[in-house]
Amino acid sequence: MRRNYFLFRKQIRQIAPVLRGRHIQQVFTQRRNEIVIEFSGEQDESLKISVDVAYPYFILENTGRTKQARFGLFKQLCGQQINDLAIQDHDKYIQISLTDYRLDTVFYGRQPNILLYSTDLRLLDSFKEAPGGELPVARKAIHFDETGAAEIESLLKKEAAQKLHFFLKRHFTAFNQTLVREILYRLNIDGETLLGDLPADFAQTLSSVFSTLKKELNAEQTFIYFKEDHPQTLSPFHLLHLAGRETIFEKTFADVNEAWRRFAQQKRSDEAFLQLLQKSRRAMNKQKEYLQKTLRKIEEHENLQERKTMAELKGNLLLTFKTEIEKGQTEVVLKNIFSDGAEEISIKLNPSKSVVENATAYFNKFRNIARQREIMDIKKQTYASELQKILDIEKQIEGVRSLPRLNKIYETLADMKIIQVAEKRSSPLSLQYAFNRLILDNEWDIYIGKNGRNNDLLTFQFANKWDIWFHAQGVSGSHVIIHLPRKDYHPPQKIIEKTASLAAANSRARHSSTVPVIYTEVRHVHRIRKAHPGTVSVRNEKVIFVEPLK
Repeated sequence: MRRNYFLFRKQIRQIAPVLRGRHIQQVFTQRRNEIVIEFSGEQDESLKISVDVAYPYFILENTGRTKQARFGLFKQLCGQQINDLAIQDHDKYIQISLTDYRLDTVFYGRQPNILLYSTDLRLLDSFKEAPGGELPVARKAIHFDETGAAEIESLLKKEAAQKLHFFLKRHFTAFNQTLVREILYRLNIDGETLLGDLPADFAQTLSSVFSTLKKELNAEQTFIYFKEDHPQTLSPFHLLHLAGRETIFEKTFADVNEAWRRFAQQKRSDEAFLQLLQKSRRAMNKQKEYLQKTLRKIEEHENLQERKTMAELKGNLLLTFKTEIEKGQTEVVLKNIFSDGAEEISIKLNPSKSVVENATAYFNKFRNIARQREIMDIKKQTYASELQKILDIEKQIEGVRSLPRLNKIYETLADMKIIQVAEKRSSPLSLQYAFNRLILDNEWDIYIGKNGRNNDLLTFQFANKWDIWFHAQGVSGSHVIIHLPRKDYHPPQKIIEKTASLAAANSRARHSSTVPVIYTEVRHVHRIRKAHPGTVSVRNEKVIFVEPLK
């Protein structure tokens, strides 16, 4: 009913006396499909017109101050006085008569629009593109609120084979599906019933229903029907077929403008909530799928011993058949002479290297299994931790019902870089995701700077004073910290060694076999004035020699 002709007619009857004599100050738009007409004078009200196909409205609302940009429209209307408002008979077509112009709003059809005409009805301008701008043709229709039992009886006799619901929609043009359903509910008759099968007193019964609807339409009350606190429809009549449902509740308003204003306001809020919810879910699902896919790949490669055995087999086969393999090939298929089955093995090659060099690469690929297993564990723990955070937020979002609460979750996703936002953000959580992060032993958070400025940010804005700071000695590299939740929480020596290995791997000395790494508490690290970002002086440091953990 929110798009029904009778709702528009009831609204025009109510606000026309209020708007007559008002002078237009400006016309602008801030939202898609909506224009705002502001009036001069002491009354702080504006007329808001939306030609949105799903949720149109024509309402008076208090003018609020917003930071949204205003785009001016119909500048020739500035200073014009509103003489009258009218609605086309049985059409959602509203005409605002002005001193020198006419502003028409079309709420139906494929291209709802707001059109500006001169007094001689020449199209001057439009809110949306208007190729034709033709004026509507008045419809020939029967007014239900002017129809008596005798006229209904006459119509029924002519169409005995017609179904009742078709009869109602055909003859009473402004009847939509909801209103027809309401009339059938009040009649307690199935809409599929043929007119010829109706009771003898049906015309009188239908006339009585029409009379009741007319009284409700002429009354001041308007109704919104809610489902789980979400507005479903707006009606100038009681919709008894909805009010009888357990999941639906009705709210009555003193006038149609207030009801329509509340309905439009909450619908906008609901749509904003739904859009934000869908965007958040899409972003989380994308990140979740990526993390799950990465974890599956890690699990597939966890059996390093089998992979080492296969790599050594490929190396041996390359050396065995090295005279038969031409340099420059990217892949060869060789028979496994070390197996009774002599199955074929596909071996990828680096075309820029010799066969012996390719074989050596396979031999060296899993030379240090313990080290590679350590790296695999760190990756697995880090990705699993990130995935758990996504799953936790998913649980939170399922129970969210309010837009402010959803906005907080959205901000969290933006801080985590799961959702990209245009504005630069600065919060403890957003700072946390500004750096590379790893998890050691499912307990220790390791943060790694990305460049000089990022190092500064990590050490002097994000880190706690009691966090442990690492850096490869004597070479440029990333600042690395162990982020400790409290002062008395001390990591074991193996975590110190692993973190030092990460600092070595994120420095210019990453290709060295052994690298000296210094470490100390963050409170002993200080900026050097006028030096490049990330350049620091350190006190009370210790030195540890480690192999880079790449």
